[in-house]
Amino acid sequence: MSNNNFFSIKRFGFLLCKDAQENMKKYLLYMLAIYGVLTLIFIWNSTTVYHIEYKSATELQFYAAQLNIDLIRYAIILFFVFGFIAAAQAMNPINNKVKRISYLMLPASSFEKYLSRWVTFTLGFIIIFSAIFLLSDATRVLFCSVRYPDINIPFIKFSNLISSEFGYSNEIPTLFTNWYHVFIIICSYFYFQSLFILGTTFWPKNSLVKTFAAGTAIFIAYCLICYFVTSALFSGEEGTKEFSSAMNACTGNMMPKNLSLIFLCIFSLFNWVLAYFRFKESEIIKRW
Repeated sequence: MSNNNFFSIKRFGFLLCKDAQENMKKYLLYMLAIYGVLTLIFIWNSTTVYHIEYKSATELQFYAAQLNIDLIRYAIILFFVFGFIAAAQAMNPINNKVKRISYLMLPASSFEKYLSRWVTFTLGFIIIFSAIFLLSDATRVLFCSVRYPDINIPFIKFSNLISSEFGYSNEIPTLFTNWYHVFIIICSYFYFQSLFILGTTFWPKNSLVKTFAAGTAIFIAYCLICYFVTSALFSGEEGTKEFSSAMNACTGNMMPKNLSLIFLCIFSLFNWVLAYFRFKESEIIKRW
């Protein structure tokens, strides 16, 4: 197979445009849902802070800084939740026989088709969520400025987000103690997101629920195996210590920080590549 048959930037662009045109309504509804949930949470938490009469400007500044951190925390949680939901829909074009045949008959390579879905639900989602985050924050500021005209409502700031000393910097609350926590959040997102993309190649229907259930079952099985093995080999406090060590090894807490990040990146890439080969197999295997 020639390189042109494997990947053509022009053909790939046409495929992205076709997907966007055919699914525009569904994507807009999904973006509207993200905007609605994010804006509602932002406004609700802001009103609980700004409706209180503070004794001094310093006290208001402190609680406003705490609100700033809380809003970022909620945005990260929703980013994970909606990101996983989006990833579970990545292989919708092949979730039944009719749609699968129609999609696979498109004049594009398997790599281009898979990459178009990956770009849409990985990079595309990140860009769209970032834009919605800014729009929701602007809506929050507008609403609170009208609701509380005597208070200067600031936009969400990422300054003082990281501190190297106990999570506080100059008595201003921060979300992360160092940059490692930021990178571990980013790498963890890509790892779990890759699992949901892989899961949708195994279970095209109800992929979100089935992937989550499978991951939960595997984790519980691991915990039970570690518990019974350590209970059989050790007793008392020593058994508890060995079980804790096994759990720390599972979560990567016993690894060097850089090694944990590397492993998460490698496993994410492995899941994406495996998902591609699973997708490619659908051309020759009557799976659904």
